[in-house]
Amino acid sequence: MSEALEEIELGLETDPHLIVALERNRGWLSLQGHLEGRRTAYERQLLASIFARGEPVDQRRIDYVRGYLDAMDWMTSLPERMRRKLKEEGHAE
Repeated sequence: MSEALEEIELGLETDPHLIVALERNRGWLSLQGHLEGRRTAYERQLLASIFARGEPVDQRRIDYVRGYLDAMDWMTSLPERMRRKLKEEGHAE
């Protein structure tokens, strides 16, 4: 996971402290709220498709939704992961 953070940092050409500061950015907070709504909808769809009676489970759809949820988790946890990385490297917050 550290390599992914380094790639993002290089891609953004920014200070890692700015990535941590995303948590306080209004746009980031709005994005997280939007993604939480999407997450809830996708989780409901996933559960409904798994527990649907009489219908075969569409494993591709389930895998797609799980991948989507994993991607959302990865993105929304970016500031926290960067904070941990900085802490491990001995940087002050």
